[in-house]
Amino acid sequence: KNIEGVEIGLLFYCKDNQELKVGFRSKNVDVSTVAQKFNGGGHQRAAGCCLQGDCEQLKKTILHTCQRILNN
Repeated sequence: KNIEGVEIGLLFYCKDNQELKVGFRSKNVDVSTVAQKFNGGGHQRAAGCCLQGDCEQLKKTILHTCQRILNN
């Protein structure tokens, strides 16, 4: 999040390709709204969620959701 031009920082942790933990960080975007879309929670600038399913597909879904939020 400290890199120029980066609005949302994401940390993905995949366990056995069936459980994905995601950490969201931002200086300017309310990432708690993103986490809530995936039954997670947190604060405006730091949030997270844990999902079950194929990690690669879940990553794509989360990235797509973040891109939509940034484009609005």
